[in-house]
Amino acid sequence: MMRDTQERIERDKFSGPPSMKLPVGPDHVGRIIWNAIHFRPKTETFHEFLINVLKWTVGQKWYESQVKMAPDERHIIVKWCYAFGHLTQTLTPPDHKPGQVFFAPLTGEVKELLVLADDVYRLQLLRKLPRKLVQRLRSYEAFQGARYEIAVAATFVRCGFDIEWVEEKAKKHCDFNATHKGTGETIAVETKSRHRPGTLNQEGETPSPEMLRADVQSLFNQALQQNPGDRPFAIFIDVNLPHEPEKGWPQKRWVVDVQQLLKKYPQPTNENPSAYTFLVFSNFAWHYEGTNTAAGSEAILIVNNPTKHPLNDPRTFYAVLGSLNNYGTVSNDE
Repeated sequence: MMRDTQERIERDKFSGPPSMKLPVGPDHVGRIIWNAIHFRPKTETFHEFLINVLKWTVGQKWYESQVKMAPDERHIIVKWCYAFGHLTQTLTPPDHKPGQVFFAPLTGEVKELLVLADDVYRLQLLRKLPRKLVQRLRSYEAFQGARYEIAVAATFVRCGFDIEWVEEKAKKHCDFNATHKGTGETIAVETKSRHRPGTLNQEGETPSPEMLRADVQSLFNQALQQNPGDRPFAIFIDVNLPHEPEKGWPQKRWVVDVQQLLKKYPQPTNENPSAYTFLVFSNFAWHYEGTNTAAGSEAILIVNNPTKHPLNDPRTFYAVLGSLNNYGTVSNDE
């Protein structure tokens, strides 16, 4: 019994905070977020609850002000919420009964909404979503950067890390520090996301897919400058390009571009070790799919050896890798 208990405790150290639900009378359930219980209708699905959590996070007044705008002028979060409503209304089975759960294919814009809502929820469970980050989430211009920071932070939280956002205004500082509750190791994390005209609240016309490249060298150089230099350091960069599900990994345009980019930098040696511990290039870009079926998640994790500040416990690295591989999958939690 003691051995089984210890194994369960160790497993819990490599997972994020669980979703908690308890029955409240015949028609309601209580869902716990941090230290509060939210009484919700029993017929509300977990996905609907996540979307409501996102709406509470950005604020009811802000959301209602957005609804009053012309559809083309609304924030992308509100557009995705409308897309979810349209999807559920149009695909509801003719014999559907109130409270009955049904399934529908996941479109690109609805997947963007659900993944963001789940990321926000995971951070809210730990009360790790600063007010300044929420303000940036509501901003048209700052939304994309804030959204990617939340995505990466939630990736760490899901595999047992605690998050501490860096608020200091020093010249060199990362976005947040992630400390694993199982291994005790701390990683400084910097995130960057490539902005594109006409996407994710950005002004302008979206360029033709053939014209787009993973031109993220300047973002990579900027991220390197935020290395605190006294602990393991991880860089996450989202290339923000249309998915190419019909192509294998070696043929994907953004993968080829990233390979060419890394060739411009010298290989680390014992005399000149790598400045970063590991590097992730992701392509979480379901918004390009719009009303079409959403593609899978795309990410590459690169480890350079030797490095100035390696991870001493391999479980820390494998926790991040496992969580990253599962990113974009929003479970039912029912």
